[in-house]
Amino acid sequence: IANADIWMQINWKINQSGPRRSISFSFQGIDAYTNKQIAGASGTGAPSLNVETPLLLEEAVLAHIDNFNYQLQRHFDDLFENGREVVVRILTFKSFNGNLESRFYGQELHEIIDDWVRENTVNSRYSITLATENRMLFEQVRIPLFDQRNRAIDSRTWARGLQRHLSEKYNIDSKLMTRGLGQAQLVIGER
Repeated sequence: IANADIWMQINWKINQSGPRRSISFSFQGIDAYTNKQIAGASGTGAPSLNVETPLLLEEAVLAHIDNFNYQLQRHFDDLFENGREVVVRILTFKSFNGNLESRFYGQELHEIIDDWVRENTVNSRYSITLATENRMLFEQVRIPLFDQRNRAIDSRTWARGLQRHLSEKYNIDSKLMTRGLGQAQLVIGER
């Protein structure tokens, strides 16, 4: 079952002024990967004496839909140019013999991870917002939309590349977990 990349929400309220009714509404497009609003519109439709509620709502929304669609298109253009935004957490199991400051072939593990993230993000775009001996938090990580075989990539697919890199090159086991489409968590130390 495929999950939606964008959630659409609409809320409305019927306004009554004597015999006239109108509808106030707000319409949102929310990125399922980041839970951020990427498009929005709101307004109040023209008052009417005897138009049914669904028609009042349709008229109110149609008056604002072009701007909403423009915002959605701008978001899609940004995705194709800069990649999809995700969050990646790196943790260590207590059973891990070492931490993110342990050295492998002369480099600390956090540096190895940071280098891999830099090389595998679109235009090296990401932020490290937490870095300790046992945790790293990468936010605003921009990953490609598709892999080399033109298959869609989500946070799990992308983080699996890091998991493979650590396993094959450094013999480091890890467990990969996800939270929704846009958050991956790699726990280093065991499977």
